[in-house]
Amino acid sequence: MVQYGVQVRKICSSCQEEEKFGPIIDKDDLGYCKGAYGREAMVSGLMVVPINSRGIKFGAMTSNIWSHVTSAATCNIPSAFNVNKANPGNTDINALVPLLLGTTGSASISPDNMGYGSSYNYFKGYLHKTQYQTSSMPLWLKARRLVAEETSCRSEIGKEVVINGYSEGGYGAVSIAEAIESYGGNIVKVTAGGGPYKTSSAVITEGYKDVTSGNYPEYLRFYFPLVAQAYSSTYRGIENFGSGQDLLSGSWVTNGKRYTKRDAIGITTDLGGANRLNELVSTPMGDNSLSVWNQDFVKFIDEAVNDGVMKPCENQARINQASREGRPVNRLCEALLANDLSDYINSITYPYNLCHSRDDEVVPVENVQEENDFTSALIQVPGDHNEAGLMCIQEAVTFFVSLKWFVYFMSTESLLT
Repeated sequence: MVQYGVQVRKICSSCQEEEKFGPIIDKDDLGYCKGAYGREAMVSGLMVVPINSRGIKFGAMTSNIWSHVTSAATCNIPSAFNVNKANPGNTDINALVPLLLGTTGSASISPDNMGYGSSYNYFKGYLHKTQYQTSSMPLWLKARRLVAEETSCRSEIGKEVVINGYSEGGYGAVSIAEAIESYGGNIVKVTAGGGPYKTSSAVITEGYKDVTSGNYPEYLRFYFPLVAQAYSSTYRGIENFGSGQDLLSGSWVTNGKRYTKRDAIGITTDLGGANRLNELVSTPMGDNSLSVWNQDFVKFIDEAVNDGVMKPCENQARINQASREGRPVNRLCEALLANDLSDYINSITYPYNLCHSRDDEVVPVENVQEENDFTSALIQVPGDHNEAGLMCIQEAVTFFVSLKWFVYFMSTESLLT
């Protein structure tokens, strides 16, 4: 009797490495790999492939990509896979999901993301869509190549891809899908949950209201410096790079201690960690909690929210007024608009779902409202951000195991021979 299971391994590659095996197609000129920050970086991730007693199963297989949830620590990544056999249920979610999906008979990949794992010495591109693309495309291409090489072409990972993610990973999943589509892949479905897709509107306006009202959870305040450093002249090529309009403040005082932009970037790029990053943000949650951000931009958001303008970066009159008053935000708005996924979501023609809770206190539900085919694309779940996450992830896994190739894989030995 042929036995089957999964093989778990860490894989590494780079855009430059994969270009040696052929051009990396980007028909929509998104800019991943070609000229992107980190194209030379050796990125890493977790790969799970189905095996039997003879090795990797023969035949064609699809792939799934899991874009992981936010990690404040540089070392807390999917490829740092470890299972305590005495307590397997305690496995980190960033490794558990790709492991579960890998048992469906498909190849499962979970990128560590830029600035994590093997690319630890690069800046972290939190909510910068190109970094999710640049840190995932080389791994997907290498996984396809490895499976073909190691089985003498008797196995093949096709271009059919299912992509999932939650929270930051929801944003990452949509970003990766855009790149896979530009490459010419066939996206079977995307299930993105709890994602901050609207970086130029709901993320900054609705998020601002949650923070200043004290509704935002204090223990997650490390998100503020994490996103701010990615928009503070760290990522070469981003629209506000070197413009003097960084999202991080030059310096600020938190609970009696003064910090600088250099401190925030250094901590984030080094080992990171929720505790160290949380120390940069004032508590209790309120107006002072955003002192870590550029105060010209905070004032720009505050005035817009007070006037009921929820898409201030699309309001040229307000941007011009800020410039006349000596507090320019035009380049910072351009950067946020360039990484806003609303337009892409509105253009999606393949099957997708946006899973979100209306009670999400971390990523406002306005991130999924007004999008294309809202009523059919949105899966509404109850609970706060973390509670909703469990249900959104379950939704993604449930869809995958319902597919025909999973049913065939689990009921037939022919694919394993």
